[in-house]
This record gives sequence, C-alpha cells and structure tokens, in this order.
Amino acid sequence: MLNVIVLMTALLPTTGHADLIKFAANLPGTEVWVLINTRSFEPIGHDERLNAFREHFAPVANAPP
Repeated sequence: MLNVIVLMTALLPTTGHADLIKFAANLPGTEVWVLINTRSFEPIGHDERLNAFREHFAPVANAPP
C-alpha cells in the first residue's frame, strides 16, 4: 500500500479540497493522509477545522480518520 499525503492550510472544506482529496483517494493501492496546518491568528481554530474535514470526508473509504 502506498501512502499519499495531501498538505492543506484550508479553513473549511470546499469542493476544490474535496476534488484534490478524492483524486488522491482514487489512485490505485493508496491510503490517503491529509495534513491540515492551522495558525493561531486564523478565524477558525484547529478543532473546528479538523471536525469539519472529518465530517466532510468520512465517506472516502481509504482516508483514515
């Protein structure tokens, strides 16, 4: 199994983020890891952002929680 890492600084999931993650998830024999960077001055905190991404991408079979 090949690991695919998608790096993001996204505030909340958008269709563009979804397309990028789904593209990575559709590569054969892969497990997708999404790394989300947060910064202290951004309007949406780490926990809110992480929960939004988990909820949005839960249906992607090979993307771990």
